[in-house]
Amino acid sequence: MALGLQLGLAAVLEIPLLLAVGGAMRNGTLVYNSARVDQGSAARADQCVNSDGDSVNCCEWQVEAWVNGYLVVAFIAMLWSMFLVFQIKMFTVAGTIAQWYFQPTSATDEQGPNRSRTLTSLRFALGPSLGSLCAGSAVLTLVSIVRRMLQKLRRDGTTNLFAACLAACLSLLLSLVEFVTQFATVRAAITGEAFFTAGRNVVALLKRNLMDAFGVWWLPPLVLQSSSFLLAVAWGFLAYKISSATTWSRMAGWSPEQVYSMTLLTAVLAFLAGWAVLSFLASLLLNVIDALFVCFAMDRELGQVSGGDEVTHGSEEGTKHFQGGRTGEGEILGGGG
Repeated sequence: MALGLQLGLAAVLEIPLLLAVGGAMRNGTLVYNSARVDQGSAARADQCVNSDGDSVNCCEWQVEAWVNGYLVVAFIAMLWSMFLVFQIKMFTVAGTIAQWYFQPTSATDEQGPNRSRTLTSLRFALGPSLGSLCAGSAVLTLVSIVRRMLQKLRRDGTTNLFAACLAACLSLLLSLVEFVTQFATVRAAITGEAFFTAGRNVVALLKRNLMDAFGVWWLPPLVLQSSSFLLAVAWGFLAYKISSATTWSRMAGWSPEQVYSMTLLTAVLAFLAGWAVLSFLASLLLNVIDALFVCFAMDRELGQVSGGDEVTHGSEEGTKHFQGGRTGEGEILGGGG
C-alpha cells in the first residue's frame, strides 16, 4: 500500500507539472543557428557547418524570454512536490505506528475491528495536517537547493580555504535541518501540532535524548542501506549465473559475445530492480524506526507505559491531550496546519 500511495501521489503531483513544462517549451520561434559560419549560403542541411567544419543544425529553437524563469519555478515546484510525497508517506507511517504504540493493550477499537489505522493517518495527512507537511517539504526543498549549490562549488574545484570550511559547516547544518525536519514530521503525526511547533518541541526532545538520537541518526540508515546494496549485488550475481546456465547459453547460433552481453544485461537489470525494491523497503523501515524512537522518547519522558490511557489517532476523541495533560500542547492526531 505504501508503494502504491507513493507512486500515486507522485503521478498526481508531477505529471501536471511535466505537461506544463512541455507546454512552456512550445512557446518560441525558429532562429538562425549562431554556431554556423556559412553566413546563410548553405543550400542543403548538410552544408551548415561550424568553425571546425562539423555539420550543425541550420536553425535552432529559441524559447521566449519568460520560459527560462518559468522552468526554474517549475523545477522548484517539482522538487517541492516530490518531497511532499515523501513527507506524506512518513506522516502516514508515523501515525500508524503511534496508534499501535499508544493503543491500550486491553482496549478494543471503538470504530470496529476493520478500521484501518493507515487510512486514518492518511486522512489526516491529506486533511488537517497537510499544511504542516507542505511547510516541511518547503524546508527540505530549500535544503536540497543549497546542497546542490555546494556540490556545484566543489565540482568547480574551488581552492579557497574559507569557502571549503564554510561549505563543510553548511553541509553539517543542512544534515541537521533534515534530521530535525524528519522528526518534526513524526511528532506532528503523533500530536497533531503545527510543523514549526512540532519542530521546536522535537528539538527539545532530542536534546534530552542526545545519545539515543545520534544513534538513530546514523546507525540504522548505514546498516539498512549497506545491506540493501549488498543484497542487490548478490541478487544480480545470482541472476547472472542462472540466466547464463539456463537461458542465454542455450540460444542456438549465438556467439559467446552475444551470450555474455545478454547475460550481463540481465544481471544489471536484476541488480537495479532489486536495489530499487530493497531501498524502498529500507526507507519504510527507517520511517518505522524514527516513529518508534519518538514514541519511546515521548513515552519515557512522560513517565507513562505504552499501555496507558493515551488517546490515539484511531479514536473519535482525537482532540484530547496525553494522559494528565503533561505534554502541555498538541493532540493525538488532532488538527495540524
